[in-house]
Amino acid sequence: MKIAWFSKHQPLGAQRKALRDMFGPHELIVDGDMFGNAADIISRYKRMNADEMVLVAPFTVIKLICEQDIYPLWADMENISPPQKPDWYRMVKVNGRWQK
Repeated sequence: MKIAWFSKHQPLGAQRKALRDMFGPHELIVDGDMFGNAADIISRYKRMNADEMVLVAPFTVIKLICEQDIYPLWADMENISPPQKPDWYRMVKVNGRWQK
């Protein structure tokens, strides 16, 4: 199984574990390049010959992809207060904000 990961950020350890728990052994193909629109993402996804997609994008883009009968997973992140001791397995700092 191949999973395409579309995000400018590498997956966190907890996200990699969640994918293993959901899909078992798989090949994760990380594409961190900027994308222009939904058609660009779909084209790259199809070239990868991937079975599943994880996408970090605005919901408007996700909606357009779903309209093409492709249903990506997406990271469910929440903003948190700056931690005293970061848990890098579950947390990331993006644009000066902490998320988990």
